[in-house]
Amino acid sequence: MANNEQNRPEYYVSQHEPEAKAPPALETGALKWVRENLFNSIANTLLTIIGVLIVFYTIQGVTTWVVRDANWFSVSANINNFMVGRYEAEYQWRASLTLFISVFIIGAAIAVWVRQIARTMLISIVVIILTLQVAPRLVNTSLELPSWYAGAGNVEITVAQTVETAFDSIAFIGEEGDEISIMLADEDVASEEALADLNGFVDNIANTIRNQAANRLSAIDTLTTLEDFVTRDDEARASGDTPVITTSQYEEYSAEIEGTEIPEPIIETFNINEIPVLVEIVDPETMEAIASVTLASGEDVFQATLPYTGWFILNKTLVTDGAEVSEGIALLDVHGIYPAAKRETTNGLAFTRRPDGLTIENENPPVVDGNELPFVDIIRNQYRGDRPLNDYIRTYVAPFFLDIANYVSLVLLIGIAGYVFAEILRNSSGIKAASSFATYGLASIPIIVWILINGLFLYSAMMWLFVAAMIVFSYMLFKMAQKNGYSQNLAIIGVVGYIALAVGLILSGTFDFPRLLTILPLVIDDASVPRFIAWLGIVFIPIALWSGKSAHIPGDEVQGNIPLLGGIAAILFAIAVVATSGILGDRTITLDTVWALQPSDPRGWGGLLLTFMLTIYGIIIAFPIGIGLALGRRSDLPLIKYLCTAYIELVRGSPFITVLFFMQLFIPLINSDFNQVPGSYRAIAATIAFSAAYLAENVRGGLQSLPPGQGEAAKALGLNPWQSVSLITLPQALRAVIPALVGQFISLFKDTSLVTIVGLIDLVGFVNAMVVQAEFIGTRLEGLLFISILYFVVSYVMSYISRLLEASGSGSTRRM
Repeated sequence: MANNEQNRPEYYVSQHEPEAKAPPALETGALKWVRENLFNSIANTLLTIIGVLIVFYTIQGVTTWVVRDANWFSVSANINNFMVGRYEAEYQWRASLTLFISVFIIGAAIAVWVRQIARTMLISIVVIILTLQVAPRLVNTSLELPSWYAGAGNVEITVAQTVETAFDSIAFIGEEGDEISIMLADEDVASEEALADLNGFVDNIANTIRNQAANRLSAIDTLTTLEDFVTRDDEARASGDTPVITTSQYEEYSAEIEGTEIPEPIIETFNINEIPVLVEIVDPETMEAIASVTLASGEDVFQATLPYTGWFILNKTLVTDGAEVSEGIALLDVHGIYPAAKRETTNGLAFTRRPDGLTIENENPPVVDGNELPFVDIIRNQYRGDRPLNDYIRTYVAPFFLDIANYVSLVLLIGIAGYVFAEILRNSSGIKAASSFATYGLASIPIIVWILINGLFLYSAMMWLFVAAMIVFSYMLFKMAQKNGYSQNLAIIGVVGYIALAVGLILSGTFDFPRLLTILPLVIDDASVPRFIAWLGIVFIPIALWSGKSAHIPGDEVQGNIPLLGGIAAILFAIAVVATSGILGDRTITLDTVWALQPSDPRGWGGLLLTFMLTIYGIIIAFPIGIGLALGRRSDLPLIKYLCTAYIELVRGSPFITVLFFMQLFIPLINSDFNQVPGSYRAIAATIAFSAAYLAENVRGGLQSLPPGQGEAAKALGLNPWQSVSLITLPQALRAVIPALVGQFISLFKDTSLVTIVGLIDLVGFVNAMVVQAEFIGTRLEGLLFISILYFVVSYVMSYISRLLEASGSGSTRRM
């Protein structure tokens, strides 16, 4: 028994559970999703493979075209026109200031109406700024620039109706310390195949011989193919076999063979690199050579270091003395000299070297013998040939980033500054102040845009309205001051300011009743109002604003804010009166002498500027009109209801292009004087009228979605109809239709492209105008792709802000 107990095995109980095995890889994560959605059946597997192949070859084809074939200098050379059209160069600061103010206000509005800006958005902004600032500089230091091929010669090359000749002297811009290296491009002209494959920056003469070599090779290939078909067909018919081509094809190919003339060999015809060339760089001030070398073979190299930053002259002339031939072309392979773009700035002309951004301002190309030398410009010296990826990044991507880096970075930082500003107000118990700033700011964007873009000038028809408004504001401010004795004195001083402004407007003598009846704008030319009267209004208006807020009547926000809004209007028009009024005598300041108030020419508005003008007015001005139409359609008064309904249905039943043509063509028939109204103004009016009708239906849908109990509760609380709508039903309705409203805004932004049909030069219109220029023929696809990216970016930003509003609680304005 004891032995049995000794031999009995011992048992142990483990206290640890066995490790859980990982699930199969195909049952979790991305692989599970792929298996269940893309490869869950034979049909889906086939569709997935076909879709992947389509996407792959599409991306490959587009990428190949973008990198290798597309001519992006058509975009970079016209980037300013894409942004502001033909807006006057001396006023382009207005467009920038308008954008900065608007972005600041929008940033504040995001802080007020969105609970917290998404972390990914902040990270994205930081990444964009760093990429724009750092990436192009890294590219410029790590990748070499391609060659610039320049021709020197004494031979004229005729192509169609154009005759190309090489410039003996040409100007270029350089930077102190730049190393210039020039040699004969013998390797690139070793054969016609090498010449046809030439890639890099080329001037007109180099591009011409490159194209002629490519055309000759193409003609030889075509002729060889046709001869092959005809020869094989002859052999087949002779042996009794089936013909290779039909009889009609045989006759067509034979006729084409007989009519085809193969050009003479390009290299031999033009004696390329057969004649030595004298190359020298000259200082345009002293006309002395900085360096000079005669290049006779591919082993000879010209090298020079530029002594300063500025203009230089490159001379390249053939040395025919002692040469075997007297006429020919020398193809030069140049490093260190690159094309530049000419642009207008507020200070004059500026020349920017495209690959690296070197800019020379207020210095025109050198003048020799009374004639300004041609310079190495980007229009006649574009990149030609198939581009490798490195060349594409170095010559297109990096320069474009350099062009926009500082501007875009500043815009993004200003938006962040607006966000931080509103956050500071809100966190310091200034929630109402922050909300008011955002609300008034967004509402004032159309005024800001109009004043800065168009110039601040006065219209006689509106002047009487503002004079009356000043008097009404003064009376209301005085009555409010009576209810708040502590601010009565300041309020009275404010009233004096308003009255002084009204008197100044009246004494300016700018009212023309006959023209007023036709509602024609009358710009103040020589106002005679004494300067001190207008200045009196400006001095006391800020006091009126402050006292108006201090005299705020509790429970009556509308009446309390009227003096504030009136004061803002008074400030704007007081400035105009001062600038256009006499100065105590014969001396006057007119619109022609006040740079801040000179009106711009609306006919020059174009590009993204015009698109934004139409969109801003179509959104912010049309929005309250749409709300009024929606409320009017729900009114119990038959006249108002049916008028609003008729307007909404009529406009919604017409396409936008019809409304545009109506404004452009029909309105002048009412009164011939309306022919003087610029087309841009008519397009803005059409956009507002069209957008208001659609916004009205969106708002009405939101109002109808509310339960009836909301209105009944408002009545039970004793609210009048206006208070019920403004405080109860309308805020809820607007929050409910945020997606629909933003969708309408995005649609409006894209629909503005239709104005090109009525003759305005917006983004699409400028693409159409660009491609008819000789140097940009055939670049329509590049232009359309670029503006498509602009449309996408702006539309995506609008959509993103909409999602932030929805995530914040359907656009709630208060956060606790």
